[in-house]
Amino acid sequence: MSWSRSLCPRTPWIGALAALMLGTPALAGVSASSEAKTADATHPASAAVDGLLSTAWAEGDEGDGTGAWLELKLDRLTDVSSVSVWPGRFDQGSRGLREYGRPHTITVTLSGGGEDVTQQVRVLDIADTGPTRIDIPITGKAKAVRITLDQVYAGGIHNDTYITEVAVNYVAGAGHPSLEKLVEWAASKAGQEGAAKHTEEVGEAKAAFAGQDFGDRDAMAELKSAASDGAPYLRDRVAKTVADGYRMLAIPPSQDALNALLELEDPNAIAALELAATRARGDLQTALRDRVSRFRALQDLKGGGKRNVKPNGETGFCKGCLQSFGEPLGVAVDGFGGVWVADLGNHRVQRFDFSGISQATIGGGEPGISNAWLATTRDWYAAGNTAGTTDGSFSLPLDLDVVPDKKNGDGVVVLDAAGRVSLVGGNGAVTKSWSLGVTEPVSPGVGGEAHIAVAGKKIVAVWGNEAFVYDLEGAELSKFEIEDGVANGIVGFKNGKVAFLFDEGLVLYSTDGFRHGELLGDTVPDGYEYYDVFTDEKGKLWVVTDHGFAIKYKKPGTVDYQVEFVEYSLTVPRADAYQDVLFITDRDSFLKVDALEKKAQAEQAGK
Repeated sequence: MSWSRSLCPRTPWIGALAALMLGTPALAGVSASSEAKTADATHPASAAVDGLLSTAWAEGDEGDGTGAWLELKLDRLTDVSSVSVWPGRFDQGSRGLREYGRPHTITVTLSGGGEDVTQQVRVLDIADTGPTRIDIPITGKAKAVRITLDQVYAGGIHNDTYITEVAVNYVAGAGHPSLEKLVEWAASKAGQEGAAKHTEEVGEAKAAFAGQDFGDRDAMAELKSAASDGAPYLRDRVAKTVADGYRMLAIPPSQDALNALLELEDPNAIAALELAATRARGDLQTALRDRVSRFRALQDLKGGGKRNVKPNGETGFCKGCLQSFGEPLGVAVDGFGGVWVADLGNHRVQRFDFSGISQATIGGGEPGISNAWLATTRDWYAAGNTAGTTDGSFSLPLDLDVVPDKKNGDGVVVLDAAGRVSLVGGNGAVTKSWSLGVTEPVSPGVGGEAHIAVAGKKIVAVWGNEAFVYDLEGAELSKFEIEDGVANGIVGFKNGKVAFLFDEGLVLYSTDGFRHGELLGDTVPDGYEYYDVFTDEKGKLWVVTDHGFAIKYKKPGTVDYQVEFVEYSLTVPRADAYQDVLFITDRDSFLKVDALEKKAQAEQAGK
């Protein structure tokens, strides 16, 4: 995959900088309660206002840094509107986020303008969230701005607590002369020549990296530095001319470097793009975070796309692995020893044998990255197949059921989140697809809102509170609104009727929409939050609950036997059975349970 369109438009950055000129006085100085000296560097207070993410202030107090402070002195009484803080140590990537202390709770104090103004804020742990910028609204007149560490997250190895950068944002007014001069310089011949030279250098670095089999490390480092800390020609000028507290916002990420990293599609760019996102705002920040998500998905894809066949139970996108992101996985067992699973997040259907080895995967295309997710999108992720809307492909298969075929081998009918129904033959080929013609997407949630079942010689698809009835060739027979509302599940019977599962129970319907009534009574054991209903190869009705019980019925409402098959809670189980052997999908795997054996064990134990 490549991005032919530029992430950053070629509009000169000086226009954006001019728009950010918010009455910005020079700083009279920056000080701290202490400064750390480590084996690799000194971390002075000035490093927190130099506009660079590659440097940081670290307190040098005894202990973990609680009570340490950093203070910026302003050269005049100033109207402050907010303060931005980049917490923790960013220059060593994810290692630095974990190994060094980072702020947990900080207090911002504005002083020198009358009564002090304070604002305390809790900081999410960047070891979990990744590098981030926190913007703290605080309004008042001030001659000094102090950041105090009230509580810290202890480093995994080192005690010192770090703040990478601080920026003080001012109420709009006349721009500070240093910023006005920077804008003038950027538009001058010297500034334009610097920008042109930088564009040329980025092009050379990109070509050098692309020209090596394993990449040119120095070229990649150059691109990453410009993306996260701005073009060198610009940051050198800013260091000489711009007031300390405004340097961070005066240095945008290099547009040329960002675009080069995106076009190279190398996962080594992830850290630089994450840092650039903390420097950016608005649409650019959103776009950068989206690209980070894509790159992580590509990294996963490149790291594991060619693995050997694995048994079910492993989350991922390789053959045999399942991926549901918490949604239930539809399952159906055929009469030829096949267990079919709607591998939702992988945009495919898999057919396993009874031992749990994947025999076939059905879906369009090769493994790729996807962000498709029901009614919305999600972070990019590696998928076993890319989402598709053409015959032979699926976009989030939500449910399936067996279509009996004694001559050619049982197949399945599949309903996906695009509102498409697909018939899959016993050989794994998609033979026909058609659309329900729905416009409203289904939402994620327990049980889901879309289901499909085979009832005699009919296919019944459910989308929200609507039921669509087709023959086995895909010709529409009828459509009706489900009187009881949105169902949690569906089961089809050999006599052509269907039953819809609701919180209140299982209700029988004819395929013309006639409601017959509730089927199960009080036969389901108390204590469940969700259960699934299905019929086996002989048409017998079953229930499997999320608290580990399976019930087989002689006829609806009359129990044949009941067993407890696990002693822990399932999430949202989906199940099917063949000769009293249950196959239950849960947590990206399926359980195989011999219900008759469990029954015998319970009877022997006197239960």
